[in-house]
Amino acid sequence: MRLRKLMLFLVLLCIGVLLYGCKNDDGSLGIVDGHKYPETLKITMLSRDIYHNDGQAITRDSVVKYMEDKFNVRFEFIQVPGSQEEVFSKLNRMLSVGDVPDIIEMRTDMAIAGDLYESLIKADKIVDIENYLEGKDEQYPHIYQLTQTQEANTKMYRSDDDVLAMIPRYFGTIDHGFIIRKDWLDQYELEVPQTHDDLRNVLETFVEEKPGGVKNIGLTLPNTWWFGHIYAGFTGANNWTIVEDGNGGYDYKYAMTTDGQRNAYRYLNDLYENNLLDKDVFTSKDESDAIAKMVSGQSGVTMMGVTYSAPKILKELKKANENAELVYVNIQGPQGPMRLYLSSYFEGAAISKDFKDVPRLFDMIEYILSDEGQMLLNHGIEGKHYSINESGDIEVSNEQKTLREEEGWLGRPHGLRAMFDVSQVIDENFSEDHERINAFISGLEEPGMMLKDPLYGIKTDAEVQVGSAPWDHAGEYTIGFVSGTYDIDDNDVWKYDFVETFYDKGMQRIEDEVNSLYEPNSN
Repeated sequence: MRLRKLMLFLVLLCIGVLLYGCKNDDGSLGIVDGHKYPETLKITMLSRDIYHNDGQAITRDSVVKYMEDKFNVRFEFIQVPGSQEEVFSKLNRMLSVGDVPDIIEMRTDMAIAGDLYESLIKADKIVDIENYLEGKDEQYPHIYQLTQTQEANTKMYRSDDDVLAMIPRYFGTIDHGFIIRKDWLDQYELEVPQTHDDLRNVLETFVEEKPGGVKNIGLTLPNTWWFGHIYAGFTGANNWTIVEDGNGGYDYKYAMTTDGQRNAYRYLNDLYENNLLDKDVFTSKDESDAIAKMVSGQSGVTMMGVTYSAPKILKELKKANENAELVYVNIQGPQGPMRLYLSSYFEGAAISKDFKDVPRLFDMIEYILSDEGQMLLNHGIEGKHYSINESGDIEVSNEQKTLREEEGWLGRPHGLRAMFDVSQVIDENFSEDHERINAFISGLEEPGMMLKDPLYGIKTDAEVQVGSAPWDHAGEYTIGFVSGTYDIDDNDVWKYDFVETFYDKGMQRIEDEVNSLYEPNSN
């Protein structure tokens, strides 16, 4: 509670500072005669995603230099390596002294982030995107298209006063899946797991046989958030599911209170009790920790974003074992695939009104989203990072590949693109088995392979009012049920201690409001 009050105090302080004072630096760095944009300007950009796939912060590599020359700017990247919470804590501190970054990573589905978004809008410090684009849809077609998405018209992007003050960021398919050591499966003549039982058998074999030559810790995950993918296989839902109301109709019900959720806890508890689940899952480690455990041979199974994480793992594995191979699977549970598909959109970029040349920022973002910009930020500079052959196909020489690797972005789009579009791109050297990777990614697009929350992006008044109490309670019992501290098979513990208390702490109010506002579709 004290932390929450402190955050609110800082937000109020931000509003005051933003209204009555700001930095004097206008970002001007000189003049370039004859340039489309003669005045050289500094652009400050705040995000956790402005880094390369080796974890290094972006500096002035060739692509950044190309963009700087094209728009006569100099980027000043404000990287925040870590969680989204750290981004908005950093932003809070910057705003408290009147320092508004020119381009800001933004979202509304976290308390402090939502508060800062509202304060920036009320202080008239960020651009109202819809107002700015009025009559300019032909000038900025890609940005305009993002404002027309269904997601852009939900509380995920709009303020309390229905202002859209950030450009929705297209994230592409969220390709989370299990990453498994295929060479270890082959070593013990195991099939690629397709079910919960198959996965348990693989984990048990790896733990008993220790194919990495060290103690095997079983399934490793960065933190308990990733349990949600496994829950989905048992509940058939992300957060909200649809149930019969007993009167011939349907209601929304929070999936965490269903029997399917209880079975998911039983499954995870079984893995935990039999040392088939990494005990560090409760300590909220960074993804790099789980990657390190795969690379060091402590684990042969993890779950992460495949197109981002698998290349990192495989590259390091190959250094020690040239025969190392990975396989990627999406295990089917009793109610659905063991993954969850959230949404193609959930973050955005806010633009400071104080920037000296706001139209230039929009020109730059429109370029990034254009076909030419996407080619640059996916493949680099033609003739330097790739070549086009006589058939019109992209070719990358070993020298060009080495340059990309040296600049830190081999295997993923260039980090400069991340603020506006991080849809997945499969690098030609992603792995040695293109067919399997493409089949996996294509499979995510097939009907029935996505578990999408019909209420994703919706934030109810009741949810704001009750705060974190129900989710704090659920988090405590998640740890308890999985670790065995709480007996998942004790009906009183499940029904009264967990479910009823979960509703008493605020979920009942949230569920009632959801069902009063939204009509579930039985299909």
